[in-house]
Amino acid sequence: MPILDHEHPVFVYGSLKRGQPNHRYLIEAEFLGRGRTEPQFALYCLGPYPAMVRESAAPIAVEGELYRTSARLLAELDRFEACGDLYERQLLPISRLDGDPPCLAWAYLYLRPLAGATRWPMPSWTAR
Repeated sequence: MPILDHEHPVFVYGSLKRGQPNHRYLIEAEFLGRGRTEPQFALYCLGPYPAMVRESAAPIAVEGELYRTSARLLAELDRFEACGDLYERQLLPISRLDGDPPCLAWAYLYLRPLAGATRWPMPSWTAR
């Protein structure tokens, strides 16, 4: 599965989505459409934002949005997501919900233990 025809596709599933409190970080990014991961993950509620983790027990396909970003913006997102501490950026296959071919895109997976976190019951995050 190819990476989209640009260098830095990013899949976001939480507070960076349109209408969510941290979407301002993607103001310079180009919205490419909605997407979905393979059914290998779960979302957990960490208060104002979610954590996506690989899940073998009852995995779901997480729904989110795809964006085209610059190298500079990708580095800013790494800082925002505390990449290497809270999250790890991984290249994941993403199905396009608009009918375009699937692609590979960067997504942030949570690294820390989830003790006390509640599993989010739906495939799409909306802040409470």
